[in-house]
Amino acid sequence: MLDIAKKFNDLLIDRLDLTHDLGAVVYGTIMVAMIIAIGIGVNWIFQSIFRWIMRKSRKLKSSRWHDRLIKRHLSRNILLLIPGIFVYFIPHLIYEKGEPMIRILHRADLIFILIVIMMIINSILLTFLDYYSTTDKKRKHPLKALIQCLQVALVFVGSIIIIAILLDK
Repeated sequence: MLDIAKKFNDLLIDRLDLTHDLGAVVYGTIMVAMIIAIGIGVNWIFQSIFRWIMRKSRKLKSSRWHDRLIKRHLSRNILLLIPGIFVYFIPHLIYEKGEPMIRILHRADLIFILIVIMMIINSILLTFLDYYSTTDKKRKHPLKALIQCLQVALVFVGSIIIIAILLDK
């Protein structure tokens, strides 16, 4: 732990008369809650900025792609990556490298980032399908079944990676 973290941990142990193990658990729980709160705060800030930009851009003439990307929430999903990446790197400021709490946080955050990446890929696939369905080629070459197969493959591969992260393999 860093100096501030050691002082906080000592405060929990000395002032509150907690045992060393219980003090470490309480300290870890408080730090995890703070990291999650910071991640939620970062997400709220970026979502607010994005909403402000979208209100300003409504006045501009939009294209079909832009409308479809907004409909499929691609930009919102991309914005979800920012707090995920932020929360992934913050524990290094609080914990030492080998602590179990940092490993648990990293696993949970990697799973969150992977789910968000899967949502982004799914949004791109559905946006492409929406755009393709407005063309004349859709009657000759339907792509809905192919997109659905790609979605199933995406979920299958993502699930395998999530299980590998949980098992630490």
